This record gives sequence, C-alpha cells and structure tokens, in this order.
Amino acid sequence: MDIQRDVLLFYYTQWCGFCSVLNHIIIQLARLLQGNSTITVARVNVARNDLPWEFMVDHVPTILLFPRYRKHLSVKFPDNLPITLPNLLHFILQHCGSPHYADKPVTSSDQADGPGAELQRERHSLEEQHWEKSRQLGEAVRRLQELADTSESLLNENTLLRKDRTEAEVERKEAEQKRSLLNISKQGILRVTQEKRKERRREDQETKGRTETEEEKKLRLDLRCGETGDLK
Repeated sequence: MDIQRDVLLFYYTQWCGFCSVLNHIIIQLARLLQGNSTITVARVNVARNDLPWEFMVDHVPTILLFPRYRKHLSVKFPDNLPITLPNLLHFILQHCGSPHYADKPVTSSDQADGPGAELQRERHSLEEQHWEKSRQLGEAVRRLQELADTSESLLNENTLLRKDRTEAEVERKEAEQKRSLLNISKQGILRVTQEKRKERRREDQETKGRTETEEEKKLRLDLRCGETGDLK
C-alpha cells in the first residue's frame, strides 16, 4: 500500500446483496477521483483474499480509509451514516492525510526553534490542509455537476430516442393495418367478382337449357304433325 496516497478500501463479498447495491456508488467515487494523484479507491473481496490482521474487518460491507503517512491510523466509515457519494467525499476530505504527518527525523534545528516555531508550523500545515481540502471539494463538486449534466443529457437523448422509436412503431403498425385492409378489400372484390361470374355462368346454362327444351318441343310437334299428314 502506497504510503504517500490516501487509500479507501471497500470490503465486500459476492454473497452480500447490500454490497452489490453499493458497488455502483464505489465505482462512481473511483471515477470521480481518478484524476487525483493522492487518493486511491479500491475494492477487496474478503472471501477471496487472505488479509493481514491490520486490514481485516468484522463484517461487510465495511469502508476503511488509510491516510497517507499514517496507514496505522485507519478510519472506519460510520455505520450509522448512509453510504452515499456526498457522504463518502466528506469522509475522505475530513480524514485524508497530510505531508505534515510524514515520519521525519527530529533535527537539532527543530529542537532549537522552540514552541512558537512549532505552533507556527502547525498553523501553516492546517492552512495548507484547509486549502487542499477546499480545492478537492471544489473539484469533486465540479465533477459531480459534470456527471449530473451528462446524466441529464443522456436521459433527454434516451427520451427522444424512445419517443422516435414509439412514433416509428405507431407508423409501422398503421402502415401494416392499411396494407391488411387493402388486402382484405382486394380479396373481397375478387371473391364478389368470382361469385358474379359463377352466377352469370349458371344463368347462361339455365337460359341455354330452356332454349334447347323449347326447340325440342317444337321439333316433336313438327314430327307429330308430319306423322298425322302421312296417315291421312
């Protein structure tokens, strides 16, 4: 573990349902801080890693912050505090380390400076920490705003795409209905035409049959008349 970086570890297991819910928050935090060279965000699967005792936890999910230059003074994210992106950022900025706490040998000049010089250095260090945390917080707020703007833009684009897809689907269904009605109309017209043709053929056959019957009757009468004349 890099002593010059603040390290935030998210302890989880694959069988913890709540850990899965928090995964996206940790990923968002890592993306938000990926440009910061002094902070590392990582996840640790306690079921697949044999950890040293100083890095072990008693339950999951658990979040620990190991400040730079003070890895032995790890800080646990409060159990009674909701694990949200703003709360995690506030937790990191509140407990992150400072170069002032680096283990440096005490020189004779440091001892000769006296309490006043030590207080001055402490004040200067606190001012640097305050400035650095303010800068990090401002950068985090800017990134959050960028993420919010990007999310809103994507949401609007998805809404427009969904609307266009819906309109296209409605137009497609209307076109299919029109084609279906046109096919039904064509089939109906064809059926009526065929029935009319059949009816006309039947009428023609009936007319032809009646004509042949009248001609046969006339032929029989002529034959009878001829036979009667021969007998006389």
